[in-house]
Amino acid sequence: MKRVSILIFFAVLAAACLVIMPLVGTMVTGISAVIHPDPSDIESSIFWSLRLPRTLTAFLAGSALAVSGMVFQAMFRNPLATESTLGVASGASFGAALQTRLGLAFTVIGMSGASLLAFAGAALSMLLVYGLSRMR
Repeated sequence: MKRVSILIFFAVLAAACLVIMPLVGTMVTGISAVIHPDPSDIESSIFWSLRLPRTLTAFLAGSALAVSGMVFQAMFRNPLATESTLGVASGASFGAALQTRLGLAFTVIGMSGASLLAFAGAALSMLLVYGLSRMR
């Protein structure tokens, strides 16, 4: 019961941050600019085109990082497992450095070659570590 109440508390806190944070900045956005958007109003334009997309992107990126960390810890059954100790960050760095060194310039579905090779390097290093951990 205690874990459930803590989880509910943090879910409510995250939802509150998603609602409040786009309204706060150097220019405080009023509720009227959000409820009744007017394209000629600068407050409304800043909220809908800058603050809300950035807040949602930051929330989704943080959530993805948290879930990936949890997956690492569950997959290797080790609460200390991170992308750095498993070599995934180094594999991603190697992939990006390889793209830079070879001078490859390409995009696939809007993703740069550096991002794709970094992902490939991270995936290969994770598969290598996972395979080695499964060997007896």
